[in-house]
Amino acid sequence: MATTHNTEKVGLTWSIKAVTAAISGQRFAKPDGAAASSGGNALGVTLYEITSGDDMAVAIEGIVRIETVGAVAVNDEIQAGDGAKAFPLISGKVKLGTAVTAASAAGEIILIKL
Repeated sequence: MATTHNTEKVGLTWSIKAVTAAISGQRFAKPDGAAASSGGNALGVTLYEITSGDDMAVAIEGIVRIETVGAVAVNDEIQAGDGAKAFPLISGKVKLGTAVTAASAAGEIILIKL
């Protein structure tokens, strides 16, 4: 019988300063230290919540946890959605990762491969 491992495997992190506002953990973050906008580009995923002006660790490679904005299926391509949360890719938007686990509703935590 196969075993499923739902473990984060961060391969590489980068430290940036949260310049605009507090950012929750498990959200997409841009290189300038702001939360990613819906459909936009991101440096990676924040590993924990930080306040404005603090340094934050951003996973830029690996398998990481992120909160969802809605339902996500395994193998869905992922983009930043509202609140810099994971959302299934819409045509013309920036692909940021691939879902490794699924979510049936908003607010669930999934694993994505960056």
